[in-house]
Amino acid sequence: MSSSPSDPANKARGQVQVEPLLCKSCGLCAEYCPEHLMKAATDIPADDREGPTLNPSGHVVYLIHDPDGQCSGCGICATACPEGAVVVYRRAAFKSGAGPQRQPAAKEAGK
Repeated sequence: MSSSPSDPANKARGQVQVEPLLCKSCGLCAEYCPEHLMKAATDIPADDREGPTLNPSGHVVYLIHDPDGQCSGCGICATACPEGAVVVYRRAAFKSGAGPQRQPAAKEAGK
């Protein structure tokens, strides 16, 4: 299934994934996100939420809420996370005839 060029997901230059088991609800990802896209799962409308609200330890999980495709892929949220729960992928250049390719942001690329 391909998405249209006007789809917000096609505008975002970054994709954020949060590992719920590692998130301790410190909120540093949300504090430092320049676009203010990281939010406590409980603050994201249920219809827009992807992932759990609480992890097995009872911590409220922080997730990205980017309905308008504003994530730049800067990786600041991942750098701010002391638990390593946040991974940011940046949209790489398009190859001829290929769809978007994803590559890890700087923090993950060095691993």
